Amino acid sequence: MDMRSFAAAALAATLPSTLPPIPLDSVGNVGEETCVWLNAFLGRIYRDAARSPHFHKWFAARIEDSLNKGWANRPDFVDEMKVTVNGFGPTPPLLTAARWLPTSAMENADLEYDLAMNAKFRFRGALSFTVETKFWINWPRERYASIPLQVHIRMTEMAGAVRMGVRRNKSFVSFLSEPFSIFEVDSTIGKHETKFKQLRRLDAIIVGRIKSVIARKLVWPNCKH
Repeated sequence: MDMRSFAAAALAATLPSTLPPIPLDSVGNVGEETCVWLNAFLGRIYRDAARSPHFHKWFAARIEDSLNKGWANRPDFVDEMKVTVNGFGPTPPLLTAARWLPTSAMENADLEYDLAMNAKFRFRGALSFTVETKFWINWPRERYASIPLQVHIRMTEMAGAVRMGVRRNKSFVSFLSEPFSIFEVDSTIGKHETKFKQLRRLDAIIVGRIKSVIARKLVWPNCKH
């Protein structure tokens, strides 16, 4: 029997209230983990999810809701948006430099049952999706005519510090600050999908909307359960 594994499992199963308190100034002495086993586990989940039509549909619905709902200042010349996920790419997200975080360092934490860790996150894949909408022409009268528009978006990189764990009996993940991200955007307009390079404003609006939703919903203390 691996006594270190046994001791770690026994410690994890012990209620924190029965253990001596850990001073916050000692958190920096906790070593970083490589996350090899966790990345292998997450890589398998990513592989299955990336190939699942049901997950594609669910993920597209989440993006669609974020683009259409709660957007008070959406331009009046843009119709509601429909999202189709094209693919996630073969490369899964990677976690490195994980460090255990004592519950005493978490805001409003349940000292008995909450737990968390901080880590560095990086995704260098090819998450691609298409946003379909209509571009309204408001002359000579409002909504006089519409032109079908497709915005093809590829997120090629996202990186940042994340916090993940269990809080209030639910697993969660959250960025500690707004993550760095790179988006590539290509717009086509009309039935023949003619490239329309001048439509940069709408491209910037959609990408800006996605980034603002990430900042509002996925940056600590906000999180995704």
